[in-house]
This record gives sequence, structure tokens and C-alpha cells, in this order.
Amino acid sequence: MIIKNLISGLPSTEISGIVVQSYENTQSDDINKDVIILELFKLQRLFKHRGLYFVRKLFFRRELSKVRKMIRETGTTHVVGVYPDFEFLQLAYLAAIKESCEFVPYLHDTLVEGLKHTRYAKESVALQSKIFKESRLILVMSEGMQQLYQEKYNLKTYPLKHSYPEKNNNLVIRELKDSIFWGGQVYSINKSSVARVDKARSKIGVKFTIASGDSLEKLHELGISSTGLEKVFYGRKDYLKALNVHQVLILALDWPEESSVHEDELATIFPTKTIEYLNSGRPILVHCPEKYFLARFFRDFKCGIVVSERNTERLSSHLHELMINQDLTNTLVANAKVAAKQFDLDNVVNEFHKILN
Repeated sequence: MIIKNLISGLPSTEISGIVVQSYENTQSDDINKDVIILELFKLQRLFKHRGLYFVRKLFFRRELSKVRKMIRETGTTHVVGVYPDFEFLQLAYLAAIKESCEFVPYLHDTLVEGLKHTRYAKESVALQSKIFKESRLILVMSEGMQQLYQEKYNLKTYPLKHSYPEKNNNLVIRELKDSIFWGGQVYSINKSSVARVDKARSKIGVKFTIASGDSLEKLHELGISSTGLEKVFYGRKDYLKALNVHQVLILALDWPEESSVHEDELATIFPTKTIEYLNSGRPILVHCPEKYFLARFFRDFKCGIVVSERNTERLSSHLHELMINQDLTNTLVANAKVAAKQFDLDNVVNEFHKILN
């Protein structure tokens, strides 16, 4: 979605080709551009998730030759390799090097840190070393990643933020539901913190709406109560409409000791849904350690309440305050609208051109 937004804001004359992964729910014609679109790993849709690693390794050389051929035929001069898909980043790097193009990595997550707990751990170290050494420009998703790479690796990077393609139409708030809202998957980066928010909302008798592809059974296994829980799934348009009818919107990340994910990865995550929340017209509660970039962003822009204690009583208190204190809510929402402007698609596209030029 993020790259699709960026591509939609670029002139077709600047794009010689687009390489996408082939999943059943990925339609290349969703990208409205008069350019060549190459779908890779088409056979992966026939395999379960656990087998994808081996399927991709098996067909990697064949897919690399396809990318190289497209580069030659289109006269490509720059290759932007997007991560968090490891094979696609690796394909982009190798194709660019072998075809003498400039390679520009665009890292949405940390590479070595984010993959340290996975089977890609050793491979990621080797690829990161090459990328950091050989790339003239390295794009990252946020100032949090920029700061980490500067402090940890003495590496200069350039933030290119998430983009929000919809125009801010100042949605009229309808009658509010008696619920708080979480959008997205509950998994290894947030499962414990979301469960704490769930306990906190139960204490004050408010419902919890979770918009996710997760099943109710999985949510229950992760410690989320079935009492007062509504599990829904929306398309994008309905999702954006749904955001502005809930009392409070929730962002949460786990503490390092609660997650198998590396602390540096957790500390630099900036969820995509953050921008959608900022534009929603509803107050936001953030539950994560105070040193995380997500917490710093909301403190700096004064656009949400940050709770950095793993204490359900404090969470309950702040949830209740956001539900009854209209002056506080109005201030936070107004500040959120200001903070959201930096993610407007036009601003992100202009920054992309500025960096590359």
C-alpha cells in the first residue's frame, strides 16, 4: 500500500518498470501506470506460508534473470529495492549491480535487527553489509530509523515517510460507538500491550472493536477477552469511515522482554495506521515504552496520550479521560491534523525527488 501510494504520485515517464510479488490478493492492474509490471514467484500461491522460504530460494535465480532482462529492455538507470521483503531487496540489489544501475534501498523496517529472530538472520547480515557499504543513498521509513542507523552504524540515511493519498475532508463525526478501536494484526510486536489495553477497557466497561484478519480464536489465545469484543474486517474506504465513530483509537507496541523481535526494531516501528488515525478526527492513545520513536512522535507533536507504564489502572484512567474530556480531545485532534500534513502524498513525492536529485 505504501509503495502503491508513492508510485501513484510519480509521473509515468519516471518509472520504467515495477516488480511485484504474485499473491492471490495482489492484482498488478491495481497500479494505474502505463509501465511494465513484472510479477514474480507466481508459484508461491500454491504453497502454505511455511513453505514459501524454500520455494523462493528454489526459483530465485530464475526470477533474478527476469528482473535483469526487464532492466535491459527498459533502459532503467536506478533500481529502488523495497524492504521488508528480503528476497525482493536481494533481487533488486543483485540485478542493479549486475546491470550497472544505481541501487537505492528503501528500508521500511530495520534489516539485521528485524530479522534476527528469523531464518534470514545470517543472510541479512551479509546483505546489509553490502548495502551499507555500496549504496550512495539509503532511504528509511522514519526519523527513528535514521537516528538508529546514525548512532549504531555511523550511517547517513534519508527518511522517506509513509504517504496518505486521500484528501483530508474534515469528516463529520457521527454518533460515537461505546468502544475503543484497534486496526490491524495482533502479533509478536504488540500482543502483550494490546492485551493490557483490553484489560484496561474492561475495567471501565467500554467495548473493544478490532479490525483485523485475525480470527476470534487467535485473539482469545493472545489474551484478549471475548466479553465486549467486536471483530470486524473492512476494505480501505469502509475502514477509514469506521475510524471516526469510536471513542479512542489505540496504538501499541510491546516492551523488549515481551517480544521475540529485536529491541531496535521495536523502538523504530512507526505503524502505517498511525497516519490514518491522525486524520480520523478521534483521540489516540499510545501504549509503548517512552524511548520508542512512536512515543516520541506523539509527545513532540502533542497529538495523543502516551502511556509508558505497564499498568492497567493508568491505562483505564487515560482511556476514561479521553472519553469524557472534550477540551483535551479537541486539542489532541487539532494537533494530529497538523502532524498529519507531513504525510500528504504530494509532500512525500516532492521529498523523494529532492533526495534522488
